[in-house]
Formats: sequence, structure tokens, C-alpha cells
Amino acid sequence: MPGLLNSTHVTQEMEQLIVELKSIFYKNLETLTRGCLNRHRAIPSGGEIVGLLLFGGSFFDEQPCHYCTADNEFINASKVAGCKKKVSGYFAKIGFSPFTRKYLENKRVRYDSASDPRTEEYDALEHNNEIACGFLDVFGYNGSLLLARVERKLRNVTEQQPLTIPAINERAKALAHAVTHGQQFKVTGGHHLTSNDFLIADAIGCLEKEQKAMTVERKTRQKQQLQYESALPLFEKPESALLSKDLDILLRYKLGELPGNLKTKAEKLRRWQELKDQPSPTLQPWTAEDEEMYKGLMEKEITLADTALG
Repeated sequence: MPGLLNSTHVTQEMEQLIVELKSIFYKNLETLTRGCLNRHRAIPSGGEIVGLLLFGGSFFDEQPCHYCTADNEFINASKVAGCKKKVSGYFAKIGFSPFTRKYLENKRVRYDSASDPRTEEYDALEHNNEIACGFLDVFGYNGSLLLARVERKLRNVTEQQPLTIPAINERAKALAHAVTHGQQFKVTGGHHLTSNDFLIADAIGCLEKEQKAMTVERKTRQKQQLQYESALPLFEKPESALLSKDLDILLRYKLGELPGNLKTKAEKLRRWQELKDQPSPTLQPWTAEDEEMYKGLMEKEITLADTALG
């Protein structure tokens, strides 16, 4: 539907149709309710009554009462509101068929200050108001208290730009995480993709997997090293002198994590006695060289040379 962004409440032809449809529907409902009450009958509420209210027809078998239509017929809301002539009128009113901009004549359409056809009228009102307030100032009154301005809507019109532009890493990084057509359309703004974009995006996806795997390995090895350094002074300590927190440290070194079922010191000590003579985990300290390699991987920028084409 063509039109201003702030005129959709005017340009929705189906809402024009529904307004009259609802009006007849409620009129039929009132007729039915009054007719039932006048005849001392229960008002029907089942789903079958909806057809009567929408498409009309007969309901009462006996002679019509004062509150019913003369021929005991309910109005066909669908036929009256949705007839070809009225629907054509709705379309013409909003400029859909024939195709015009007639809907802009509707007073409910809101404009910004740059496109409002009543701009000159607003300017004249403000000018006359300033003159009148000036006369009040001349005669010793505070005319500024009555100074008024027409409230106008301002809109900054900017050209729509895609989130990214071609042949840069930002687009490739965004494409690496765009797994659906809709996401790719959002990234590119509907523009064409180049083979370079796809190749670099694929390489970035592989790089991120490597970075994630190395981050997990780094965290695991640093944690293991810290557990070993914490447990080392306790290896020579007599078991009778071990505190509950000491046993926690020793068990974490052997198992990686402290089991949740060990609540008391006696349980922890018993478990430590079972584990202490078993082989310890293989220690792989995280060295300075490893850290340098990790930083290089995390800071790496993918270029075309890193792809299958390169």
C-alpha cells in the first residue's frame, strides 16, 4: 500500500469495511436480545448464533414483536458491508483503486513539518499570535504568557544504508554468523554478495572454532596447574593434620571437581585415601609460548590469502 509512514490508520481499507460490519453485527445482536427478552426466552449464546448475526435470516417462529424487524428478518451484515459498490468506495477513498493519493486529503493524516500542506496556515497563525501578544506588551501586559506555537512533527530523513558494505572484514564477520537468508539480507541490505565475502566468511567461521577450542584448552590447563600448585604443599602433610578445606584441594587436584556427595571430613578423608596412590592427572603447564600463540590466534584478521582461494 503506497503512502506515508504515518497514514496507515487511514489507508487500511479492510478496517473501513469492518467498521460497518461490526455496526450491523451489534444491531442484529440488540434485535435478538430484545426479541428474546420480550418473548421471555433465553438468549442463545452458542456458536451457531454467530451465523445469524453475520449473515442474517429468521429466528423467531411466532409473529414479530415490537422490537423485531417487521418481517422477522435479521440484516445480512456481510452482504451489506461487503457489497461491491461499498468495497469499491473504500478503495477509491484511500486511493488504492483507482490508484491515487487521495488518502492524503484525510485530516487524520499526520505530516512532518517539511511536507505538511497546512504549513502556510500554521505560519500565519503564529504570526498573528505574535502581533497580538506584541499589542499586549505595548499596553503594559505580559504578552509572552499567551505566545503560542503550532506543534509540528520533525522527521530527519536519512537514506537507508545496509548494515555493512562490500569487501570489508565487518561484512564477512557478520556473514559468518548469518545462517538464514533473512539474516544475510539484513547484513547486506539486499545487495549482491561477492565470492570474496563468502570465502572470507567461511574462513572466519573456521577461525572462530579454533579460537573457541583453544580458549577451552587454556582455561582447563590453567585450572589444572592452579590445582596442582595449591595441592603441592599438602602432599607431605600427615593425614591426621589435614583440614576439611585441605582435603577439598587434594580431591580437586585428583578429580578436577569436588564430588557433591562428600559432605563430612570423614567422607572426604576416606575418598582421599582411595585416590592418593592412583596415578595423578598429566600436568601440561600453560607456558608463555602458549599464551603468545593464544593471543596471536585471538587477534588474527582473516584476509583472502587465508581462504581456499589464497
